[in-house]
Amino acid sequence: MPTIPLPRLVLSAALAAMSLGLVSCASGPTYAEIKSKLPPIAKGEGRVFVYRPATVGFGVKPSVKIDDRKVGTSEGRGFFYTDQKAGSHEISITTEWKHKNTVSVVAGQPCYVECMITPGLFVGHLIPNQVDAATGEANIESCKMLSSQSPADEEPADQPAASEPSKKTSRPARHVRDWGDP
Repeated sequence: MPTIPLPRLVLSAALAAMSLGLVSCASGPTYAEIKSKLPPIAKGEGRVFVYRPATVGFGVKPSVKIDDRKVGTSEGRGFFYTDQKAGSHEISITTEWKHKNTVSVVAGQPCYVECMITPGLFVGHLIPNQVDAATGEANIESCKMLSSQSPADEEPADQPAASEPSKKTSRPARHVRDWGDP
C-alpha cells in the first residue's frame, strides 16, 4: 500500500481547510459598497449594525437576538442591520451558553455591535459588544452584507402572559435587496 509523504498530506489538509473557510464566510457587497444606498432610519428608531470582523471560527454561525427575538445570524467577515426603537435593548448570542449585553439605541443614529469570538470547550463563543461609532464604522468597512433572511426563519419571541404588557418590540433585520447602481 503506497504512503503519502507527510508534507504533501499537511499541504492537502491546509488547502482543503482554506477552501472551506472561503465558502463559509459571508458573501455579498461590502459595507463600503452599500452604505450610501441604505434606506433612511424611521422616526423614533435607530439602526443597529451587527458585525463580525474575524474569520476565526468560520463554522460557528449562531443566531443573534435582540430582546429575545432573532434578528440575524453572525458569520465571519459579515454584517447585517436592524432598526430598533430608541432605548436600551438586550442583545444576545448563544453557542455553548448565552452571552448578552445591553445596546443603547439613539433615534436617528446608527450604533455598532461587534461580535468577538473566544475559544470554548466544543465551539467558539461569540460575545456581542457595542463599540463607539468611529470604531464600528472602521471595523465594519470591509465586512460583507449577509443575505436576506425570510421571516419564516425567525424564531418566535417568548410571548408575555395575557395580563402582562409587552415591554419592548424588536424588528427583524433589514437587508438591501438591490445592490446595483441606482
